[in-house]
Amino acid sequence: GTQGATAPFFSPDGQWVGFAADRGISKIAVDGGAVVPLGDVAAFRGASWDGDGSVIVASGVELRRVGTSGAPSALATPGDGELGLFGPQSLPGGTAVLFSVDNQGDVNQSTIQVLTLPDGQRKTVIRGGASGRYLATANGAGHLVYVNKTTLFAVPFDVTTLETRGAAVPVVDDLASEGQMIGVGQFDVSGTGTLIYRRASGRGSGLTTLQWVDSAGAREPLRAAPGNYIALRVSPDGKRL
Repeated sequence: GTQGATAPFFSPDGQWVGFAADRGISKIAVDGGAVVPLGDVAAFRGASWDGDGSVIVASGVELRRVGTSGAPSALATPGDGELGLFGPQSLPGGTAVLFSVDNQGDVNQSTIQVLTLPDGQRKTVIRGGASGRYLATANGAGHLVYVNKTTLFAVPFDVTTLETRGAAVPVVDDLASEGQMIGVGQFDVSGTGTLIYRRASGRGSGLTTLQWVDSAGAREPLRAAPGNYIALRVSPDGKRL
């Protein structure tokens, strides 16, 4: 039941995997079982499990809550000059959500904001960054990590006051960003602090080639120049691509 699934993400207890497919969000237990639909989503741009078992998802240009007993509800919509909201993360305590805002221009124009759920208020915590992620530390403090171009930065962040403290410092350079969405970093961090990321350099040209593949797995290269081929479709007569 997970054919066509993309963008998998774990529940906080590690027992479920959420994913996007067929214009919707679903979940499935890690040890198997039936797929459980959570709600309809258009243009998936990231999700995070909330403390009550629902999922906060970036759908199209807004943040929505899905998977509760009621109908999906909007949490935040773009303001003046904002193109869209993406990459939500439910913060500890379940009363606030960290997310990124896509503005016109490059990543230097993007912002990272916090939404407080009880009153729906928003405030900017980082200017010139995207893919914000809160990381707790053993001493009870925490850091906010985020991406600007090819660099991952970290800055102390107080999850109680929802404010940064001090200056941001670079942590990792040469970090790749998602080609279809400006500023979205290709990285993640585990609950124990292990960072995994894709390098921006040394990964080839990014161009792809076209091949026919038959039911037996035999491949026949097509005489088409390498390019950035996505969303391919074959004509009904099988003669055009």
